[in-house]
Amino acid sequence: MNQNKSIRSFSLSDSSITLLSLCGCRELANIYLKGLKELEDLNLSGTAITEIPDVSDFSRLRKLDLLAVPHLRRAPWHKLDYIPKVLNLDQCDFTYTSISDFNAQYCKNHQGMTEIMDKVCIRVTNSHLFHSLSSKHCTHLFNKGSLQTFYVLVASSEKRKEALGTSLSQTMQFQSFEQSCYKDDKLKALAPKSLLVQQMQCSRHVKISSTERYPFGLEGILEITESLSVEDNIHISSVSDLNPRLPVLRALQIEECHKIESLFNATSEESVCSKLQNISVAHLPYMSHLVIEKGAYLLGESFGSLKNLHLSQCQRLKSIFPDDVLLPNLEMLVITGCSSLQTVFYKSGYYTFDADTIKNFRENHLRSLHTVRLYLLPQLVHIHEQQRVGALLMEKWRTLFFRGCWGLCQLPLLNGSRGQKVFIDGEGKKCNTLKAQMDPEQLSYYEFRPKPPVASTKDTVKNMIFLK
Repeated sequence: MNQNKSIRSFSLSDSSITLLSLCGCRELANIYLKGLKELEDLNLSGTAITEIPDVSDFSRLRKLDLLAVPHLRRAPWHKLDYIPKVLNLDQCDFTYTSISDFNAQYCKNHQGMTEIMDKVCIRVTNSHLFHSLSSKHCTHLFNKGSLQTFYVLVASSEKRKEALGTSLSQTMQFQSFEQSCYKDDKLKALAPKSLLVQQMQCSRHVKISSTERYPFGLEGILEITESLSVEDNIHISSVSDLNPRLPVLRALQIEECHKIESLFNATSEESVCSKLQNISVAHLPYMSHLVIEKGAYLLGESFGSLKNLHLSQCQRLKSIFPDDVLLPNLEMLVITGCSSLQTVFYKSGYYTFDADTIKNFRENHLRSLHTVRLYLLPQLVHIHEQQRVGALLMEKWRTLFFRGCWGLCQLPLLNGSRGQKVFIDGEGKKCNTLKAQMDPEQLSYYEFRPKPPVASTKDTVKNMIFLK
């Protein structure tokens, strides 16, 4: 259809057309479509529609374009039995003089995307658009083949316009842990160079950035989301408030969210984040706990897939995990600049260990952990607050690297046969203190390396490093 700026309503029924484009009809607000059994491509970009048309009976619809629809407020997700494989939706308000200008700008902002066009890409300001998409219906759509790949961005208008200058293939990549945790140049100087964790290949992404209001309505889409990124947000107080289970989430990245007090809340006897593999958290100044158990204990499956945990610049963080979490697949633990951290594993009050549980715990708790790196944690006293099950196996643990952990006075108790000792790489004075407090049996599990040439034991120097 040729561009018509004055058309306000449009209706079409019982037609055999395969392509319908109303792109650029800026006054078009009312659309009535019915019986378009052959329709494959529908373009409503640049219109004034307030609600996505009901396309539930368009059995052949493959592509739906809804770009530059700033008035869009409602979507009948609950009526849809499938979602087109290609859905491009953006609430950004563009002003163009012609369809050709609109298409030219669209192509310019999305260059290099031809290889990943078979995706659902949604960029919105108000997440209320997802209110009618419940967890149950979202799972139903996914099981029927819809929403296999998607990218959802919930952000302010300014942030969304910035995102348009980046190709989708770039925005969908999960940032490396090295980028997120070591923004400060002094911390980068202390950190080793081999901390880059391989980026995960995820197909279903949600990103929340600088929202103008609380992002309500995302619980359904987060039920099938593989990676979640939240940055520069002042409304979210906990990730669990968005979705309490996050059953298929594999990667989580949180940065500069000043209202977050805890990432996860265990409020029922359901597993939490059982598929989650990578967590990267940076610059959360008010977060006191990573996990809070509210009248419940975390089941064995909770965080059972976690491989990498990186925490940086969380000044009020006091503890991280309760000691009844197994974490059998955790491989790397890196904590930087958390000045109030006292222990990594705190004593949980919701679980009592019996003989069988103790045996299972010793065999599985941190069984895959091989690297622990701790930087500038002046109040850290021990890694385990109280090992209620006694000595641990931790057969794959190979390295403990620390700098600026002036209060560290106890290392985990180890047991069992080991093919290799745990190398302790830290300041010389602190290493000597730790050695003096260990009995011969426990000392046999550790090997203390010589004092690093860049480290210092002078109080004036170590305090200066921390305060900077």
